Amino acid sequence: MASAVGEKTAGTALKTKTGWDGKGAGTDAYGFSALPGGSRAPKGGFSNIGNRGLWWVGGVFDKDSAYYRRMGNNYNNIYEGNFGKGSGFSVRCVETGDGDTWNRCGGKEFDTEQYFCHKSKLVERCEICEDGEDGVVFNREIGIEYDPETQFCGDGDMGLGCDAKKIVYQKCGGKEYNTSEEFCHKKKIIKMCFDFNGPDGVIYNPDTQRCVVVDKETGRSEVVDK
Repeated sequence: MASAVGEKTAGTALKTKTGWDGKGAGTDAYGFSALPGGSRAPKGGFSNIGNRGLWWVGGVFDKDSAYYRRMGNNYNNIYEGNFGKGSGFSVRCVETGDGDTWNRCGGKEFDTEQYFCHKSKLVERCEICEDGEDGVVFNREIGIEYDPETQFCGDGDMGLGCDAKKIVYQKCGGKEYNTSEEFCHKKKIIKMCFDFNGPDGVIYNPDTQRCVVVDKETGRSEVVDK
């Protein structure tokens, strides 16, 4: 919004006509009606009420701080920076003309229905395609978020009306693996120990345990201590 209005005079154009200390009022040319609500300190206590307006904006800078915008009664522009998440700033929700909600990640705007922010980097959501009740009408849900460091989004089973269902899979040390047969241990893919008398594989600690065959005729295996 600040870019569209004009960075150097955005503060004046977005501030209310009254309520600001001194000669700090604006023209409220776009109906944004920014008020000088000040801020709240992490341990309590308010400050700068009447002379500063501070708003959180979408996206995080790092694990401890997030992006914000600031307007003042003694300047016409809008300041942008990052600040500790423990502070209390105002929040303003803005809807774009097409009804989409936008956010910011690493200083960049993004559509929250298509992407999510992970450590200040944009990651495309994993879309899930579901069949409709009558088998003809199909619903596409908003994609889900996942951890791109330990998971990846890939094609799953083909679904009627869907190009391909997307499923979140696990990865280990940057490599894909089958979670029904393998597990991840210290960034290494380890094959589960299968007791063929049971349906599921067993996860164990390969540092202190091992999988051994105890009956060659039946193929039965079990986990034993090293």
